[in-house]
Amino acid sequence: MRKVNFRKDTSGSVAPIFGILAVGALIVVGSALDFNRAYSEQRRLAFASDSAALAAALAADNKIAKAETSFLANYSDASVTPQVVIDGGKVRVTAARSVDTTLLKLAGIYELPVEASSTATIGSVAQTPTCVLLLEDSEIGLTANSDAKMQATCGIHVNSSNAEAIFANSNSTVVASSVCVKGQAHKNSGGTIQPAAKEGCTKQSDPLVSLPEPAAATMPCNFTDFTVNGGFQSMSPGVYCGKTEVNALGSAKMQPGVYVFRGEFVVNSLSSVEGNGVMLFFQGSAARLNVNSASRFQASAPTTGTHKGILIYQSRDPRTLSAPPFIINSNSLSKYEGAIYAPNGILEVNSLSTFAGNASAAYTVIIARKMTLNSFGEFKVSSDYEGTTPLHPDLRQLTHPTIARLTQ
Repeated sequence: MRKVNFRKDTSGSVAPIFGILAVGALIVVGSALDFNRAYSEQRRLAFASDSAALAAALAADNKIAKAETSFLANYSDASVTPQVVIDGGKVRVTAARSVDTTLLKLAGIYELPVEASSTATIGSVAQTPTCVLLLEDSEIGLTANSDAKMQATCGIHVNSSNAEAIFANSNSTVVASSVCVKGQAHKNSGGTIQPAAKEGCTKQSDPLVSLPEPAAATMPCNFTDFTVNGGFQSMSPGVYCGKTEVNALGSAKMQPGVYVFRGEFVVNSLSSVEGNGVMLFFQGSAARLNVNSASRFQASAPTTGTHKGILIYQSRDPRTLSAPPFIINSNSLSKYEGAIYAPNGILEVNSLSTFAGNASAAYTVIIARKMTLNSFGEFKVSSDYEGTTPLHPDLRQLTHPTIARLTQ
């Protein structure tokens, strides 16, 4: 697993505390914008470093050249040259640069250094986790468009027999420890898949096909059109009917337990939702999660019981085949720790979505019918199953053979 270092800047002087209040306020606002830009650049470096380390580890020869080519394919600034070190069975890629500031210059800080380091291990063939399984049989299973990026420290498996079962288009990138597809993978207009997809793979069965629906799914509504309009509000386990919505400047705390949604659960811009030990069950043709731009959604799955390790569960009822996609929209800072299980659903990541908070999730497992990434959408998942949120035991069988993996 890569290590990312946001280095402390030491080159600028500290502005005097005293001064005009308006200028001080401007610096505070500007610092948030500048640090956000630096953090975004750091994540771009990390993605490119991860991709480069895996590409070099899987290459039979010219490993340094393969790492550099992969890095530049995922990081467009040619002024940044990655440092590649081959050490026995390990490949380490490090990259650093400085990000110019804007309003922080008023405080004498002219740049913010950022750095990323990734290590991939080369070893014998071993069974390692598959963390993304797409169940669609005949249509495109995984679509990446318009500079979208998908990165998994584990395997991706697509069951579709389509000639374009995986479609990487318009400078999009799909990176994993292994990519396996029953049909074929298609790349167009600069699309990248690393490593190259193995085609003709056997279909992977749904490991959660026998997972029972929660008992609460048969209960009457406890809440109808539940809305948070600014301020803080606690949410209790139960059945939510109609539209559940957290609006701008609203903050909702989900208490541990099972939540049944029979309509849309919307997390709107500038709002926040968090909860530990929760399972969100979506029931019916209108039920979905919709996390909008500039919002924050952080949640972890239950640690005990029948549904331990299951964070999101979409009903298998055929009516859910017509449900709208589960959406993660632009710049949502989120953490999804546990399994996202939507056997009839589509997971859609759109426009500048960074899933930045998900970097703090020990693991995320995706089992869905389809997945789509659009317009600079970025989705990253990890596979550390030994953390505080246990993996559901039926997911232990979800593995794939690989010889290269990201490590510390």
